[in-house]
Amino acid sequence: MSAYTVAKYIRQLEEKRLIDAEPTKVRTKSGEVRNGTLLFTIHPIQKAVNYKLEQNLAALPEQKHPRKKK
Repeated sequence: MSAYTVAKYIRQLEEKRLIDAEPTKVRTKSGEVRNGTLLFTIHPIQKAVNYKLEQNLAALPEQKHPRKKK
């Protein structure tokens, strides 16, 4: 896979709240600070399921309750 494709799939997993990816820094022998690799945190699947359910619920149109006639 190309680097672009991998980045796209990482972004999708982050949007679904399945993972977090955070950049790291490394110090070279000369003391220079450079970008390191990404540090991935994998979340429990239930967190992603709850997030998806909340999104679905928020997207539902509000239902108007009919008034009862007296």
